[in-house]
Amino acid sequence: MAKLRYDRIPNHRWSDHVESYIQRGTHHGDWFEALVTANLQEYFVYADDINRHLAWEWTNWFHIEAPDQCWGSVEKVCAWRAARHNEGRARA
Repeated sequence: MAKLRYDRIPNHRWSDHVESYIQRGTHHGDWFEALVTANLQEYFVYADDINRHLAWEWTNWFHIEAPDQCWGSVEKVCAWRAARHNEGRARA
């Protein structure tokens, strides 16, 4: 996997969460789930005031920086998490 530009994440308070999701498939709550599954309606329901205003920036960051397979639909996110889980078990 190419080195991602986590320093370009729109809300730097989420940098560690985004990195752990991409590397290990970790779950970080309803708002993050809506973000990575591209569920716009849920995104705005669960977003705080800061992230509500960063919707375009978040989408742009994932589009440019993140692996295509890790975001964009429920199916892609589930497959991403399963792959990360299997990689973790193989290393153990």
